[in-house]
Amino acid sequence: MYESDGAAAKFRRRARGEKRDPGARRENEVNMKLLGGKQSLLRSMNRELILTVLSKQSMSNSDLAKTIKLSNTGVVTIIDEMVQEGLLLKTDAEITSVGRRPILLNINPEYGMVMVVMFSAFVEVNLYSLNREVVYSYKEAIDGPYSDARLDRLLKKMSDIVREKFSERRLVCICISAPGKVNTHTGEIIYAPFFETYHGQNLKSVFHDEFGVPVFIKNDIRFALLAEKSDGECKDIINDTVYIQLGDGIGGAMFLDGKLYEGKNGLNGEIGLFLVDCLHQSNLLDKGGQRKYFYQVCSLYRIMEAVKDGIREGMPCSIGKLPEEITAQDVAQAYEEGDSLCCEVVDGTARVAANVLKSLFEMLDFDLILVSKDRLPFGEKYLRAISSYVNADNNNVHIEVRFSTFGREGVEIGAKNFAIEQAIRIIAKG
Repeated sequence: MYESDGAAAKFRRRARGEKRDPGARRENEVNMKLLGGKQSLLRSMNRELILTVLSKQSMSNSDLAKTIKLSNTGVVTIIDEMVQEGLLLKTDAEITSVGRRPILLNINPEYGMVMVVMFSAFVEVNLYSLNREVVYSYKEAIDGPYSDARLDRLLKKMSDIVREKFSERRLVCICISAPGKVNTHTGEIIYAPFFETYHGQNLKSVFHDEFGVPVFIKNDIRFALLAEKSDGECKDIINDTVYIQLGDGIGGAMFLDGKLYEGKNGLNGEIGLFLVDCLHQSNLLDKGGQRKYFYQVCSLYRIMEAVKDGIREGMPCSIGKLPEEITAQDVAQAYEEGDSLCCEVVDGTARVAANVLKSLFEMLDFDLILVSKDRLPFGEKYLRAISSYVNADNNNVHIEVRFSTFGREGVEIGAKNFAIEQAIRIIAKG
């Protein structure tokens, strides 16, 4: 490596009879730039590690250094930098009976926030500080398809809230959860019947144009699976996993090789549109015309209609109500008690679901199925039925079938965690 071109270096080269090598100088400049780039990347990674830890709990300098495996000196340098930015705060720990109170580090709740927007039977918008506390919440019912006019009103309302109530805080990013088929990369809605006009609708662009910050969008079921991975009872064994939501509609999401799998355009998981041949599974489920899609056979609506059809045809049933008066809880109780009609219908859907999942297993080789716990009211008996059909004739390979830890609240947990992770990445880069 040649010396730099200071006056002393030039004198030493002349004394040795050497000539300056322009190529070596250029190489040296490139190496210095690469070194600077690596240092910048390392700095961002360390800032991200620190913010991720502190977004979940307060911690002293020394404990933080141990947690992220950095030297105390290295941590202090980065911490001081972020304190100067106003990103972190130092506070005294609670008084203890022994020793000096340590100084705890916290993310400054006034520094920044994220917005999480969830579309379902309700539209819910939450603003969270970077330490995961809700600072504002808004909720409205959707009584019919969600119109463009209502979306415009929602955007204006939230824009006013951010400007008037949180003008001192930085809105770092927005995360949107939406049922249906949504292109994760572009934000384009492919299919979402809860919107009055979804063709050409792009929520990502709409929110970015209004707020001018990065916007992320995913199908709601993927956020539910992310919540299971981060906070659920099965989080340590979610690696090759299929998550299935069986309810009024049917959807799915997947973890493969320890990562959320979304497909090229973020459209993976539309398990409800799988083609199924249900005629040999349960004639009751096929009353009223051939039903070729999974959701047409196994949704809660179809289960209810099949039971009502059976009663209308005079089949014996322990539910002592007129068909139009029967509720999902009535069917769930009769199924648990062994009613023949309800068992035939509900177990019929379990067989269809198991066949779909077995077909997926043959392709993807997963070892865990999570079933959303609160969308169908049929309990452990239904879960055992799916498990028995899934594991029949599997050549000694066992697939675990469990209920999810979270129900609907998993969508909010997953979306919040994802939004804060993205915000931390953005801020860590400075």
